Amino acid sequence: MSAVPENTADGRQFDSSHSSEQSGSKGTGGTKRNKVQDAAQEAGQRVSPLLTLWKKISNDWVFNWSSGLAYTFLTSILPIFLAILGIAGFVLGAISPASLTQLEDTLARSFPGGSNGLGGQLVAAALRQLHHSAGIFVVFGILGAIIAGSGLFLSLESAFGIVFRVKGRSPLPQRIMAVSMVLFYVVLVPLMVLASVLPAAVLHVFDIGTSSPAGAFLIQALGLLVALASGVLFFGAIYLIVPNRKMQISQIWKGTLLAAALLVLYELVFPIYVSLFLHPNNYGSLVGFAILLLTFFYYLAFIVLLGAEVNSTTIGLRPTTQPLSGLMQELQARDELIEPPQETREAGGSHAAA
Repeated sequence: MSAVPENTADGRQFDSSHSSEQSGSKGTGGTKRNKVQDAAQEAGQRVSPLLTLWKKISNDWVFNWSSGLAYTFLTSILPIFLAILGIAGFVLGAISPASLTQLEDTLARSFPGGSNGLGGQLVAAALRQLHHSAGIFVVFGILGAIIAGSGLFLSLESAFGIVFRVKGRSPLPQRIMAVSMVLFYVVLVPLMVLASVLPAAVLHVFDIGTSSPAGAFLIQALGLLVALASGVLFFGAIYLIVPNRKMQISQIWKGTLLAAALLVLYELVFPIYVSLFLHPNNYGSLVGFAILLLTFFYYLAFIVLLGAEVNSTTIGLRPTTQPLSGLMQELQARDELIEPPQETREAGGSHAAA
């Protein structure tokens, strides 16, 4: 049945069915636009925390700090290995020589190449230094290694001061914190060695052989879980103790889990990255070793700082309005202690001339 045109008050006619169709199409278009806007708003809300985190990472100069920390890792890792092998190695060697060998292998496997690569060279260097010392010189060597290795945690506290917006400790408490962290890892690493033996021991108890595919898979899966748990302890202690502010586990667990997972993934992927892009053998043994070590430590430092940045956003810290250089420029313009006003400098220059 066709629609009948209706008369308006001024005598004009219009088709009511056509008008309803237009309003219906407009209503449908408006609904679609609202859905698109809602989806865009929801996507923006999800991406916003990531953009905020990226801005804070950029403004805090995390990439620059990673470069500095890579050098600190380079100069501190050998003394730390020396302290671990000198103290924990002495205890484990007295209890079980096999445990000492396992400790050396675990330290070596924490770096690319394992015992036959970068990690093996670092462990061999630490052992040579221990073997060249004798008697009381071993004790002094270990004490010196603890103090030298603590420099890593002094640098971490400085970087965390930027990330968490806090000033550093006084010199004595700062050094006590750093030395305590080295001693903590001297105790933690042997425990990690014992934990690394657990997967094979558990399979042996349940009579599951490693020759079967299921047994090999279980060993790999348990090994990854142990590595993840070790990473959680490693980063959790850093994020809980090193910053000069009271931190709680509820405030650090996100960054700790992220850093631990990235470290496990990093150790799996880094050998592939080296073989595809670095080619350290092309630079000679010594230079190639340095390039490999610095590259490994750079990304390790970035992982440490990335976890700290996640924790800082968890406690409510926001990005600065400008990078550090911009903030220093503003501070210099406002603070007479940094740069005296123009009048003061001119007056000082005229007095000096007189």
